[in-house]
Amino acid sequence: MTTSEPERGRRGPVVVSVARGAEPPADWETLLAAAPAPGFTHRPIWTRALAEHLPGREGVWLLARDGARPGAGRGRRGARPAAGLSLLETRRGPFRVVEGHFDGTCGAPLVAGDLPEDLARSAVAALVDALDARTRNPLNLTTALHLPAAWDRRLAPSLAQMGFRRTEVAVAVMPLSQGLEHVEYNLLKKNRRNERNKALRRGCVLDVTDDPAVLEAWYPLYRAAARRWGTEPIDRGLLADLLAGGGGEVFCTTVSFEGQLLGAHFNFVDGDTVIAWLAASARERSKELFPSTLLVWADLEEACRRGAAWLDLGAHGGQTGVANFKKLLGAEEIVRGSYVRHSAGGRVWRTLRRLRRGWRP
Repeated sequence: MTTSEPERGRRGPVVVSVARGAEPPADWETLLAAAPAPGFTHRPIWTRALAEHLPGREGVWLLARDGARPGAGRGRRGARPAAGLSLLETRRGPFRVVEGHFDGTCGAPLVAGDLPEDLARSAVAALVDALDARTRNPLNLTTALHLPAAWDRRLAPSLAQMGFRRTEVAVAVMPLSQGLEHVEYNLLKKNRRNERNKALRRGCVLDVTDDPAVLEAWYPLYRAAARRWGTEPIDRGLLADLLAGGGGEVFCTTVSFEGQLLGAHFNFVDGDTVIAWLAASARERSKELFPSTLLVWADLEEACRRGAAWLDLGAHGGQTGVANFKKLLGAEEIVRGSYVRHSAGGRVWRTLRRLRRGWRP
């Protein structure tokens, strides 16, 4: 169920409203249809799955409407959606944490493609103003955004003025605009091509699937990898729902040998980019069958087949071996901006957490 709240922000003719719940407001689908390259994280299935599977989370939808459009009438009724921003809010007693992303993914404004430039700027500025007003509250402990490079550059000045602290996040990407053959012989390093060729000659099989049944064999590999990395694995039910409801935009590339799954990458299409979000493979076969290399090759093949401009291999999360592997594949680095603002209450809460973690009886 989605509930609406009073208008939260205005900038010129633009009016921003807020809706809460797992489902977006009705006009969100209209905005999606008008946006030139909506990302997967803009789609209702993303926020719905997160809200249903993550404890204490609720979707929050900011929607900017063009109230000055001829014939739109007064207020929000009839005004066309111009831009939107989806967020996750976590309740902790009377306190809350607001995030525009989840587990390394990005979140950015969604903007209709047919807007005049000045109206598009006003709509985005109104969204940022509404986010600022909504989260500038002592009970709001933390507000966080993780922005793709283009939005990082665009919003950095405004967010800095609002007190957000920016941290650079290096992400490995492979450009695909010149096609798979160019990637294979000009980007992918020779030793990686040799690994791929040896593994395929030895009988490894690559596949692409959006069947949630793939999780039966892959999730234990992923859970073991998360344990090695010191991170919490993402809920299996969440991953299954994304695969089942992703409309073909969520898929796994897989590598198998003699009928046994050796690994998979959990991918989704985000605008012109295929994002290899989660990855795990059998470590014990890495030196003879190179499943990690094969999975990246499968990602490259599928991303090019879909006409993607980029394959995003993600950040390394402080794992030096992961960073080196991506570099030796031939990936290049781009920088995203991770923005955080803590309230006074949030700073106290963080200090208490650090003290509690460091305390020994």
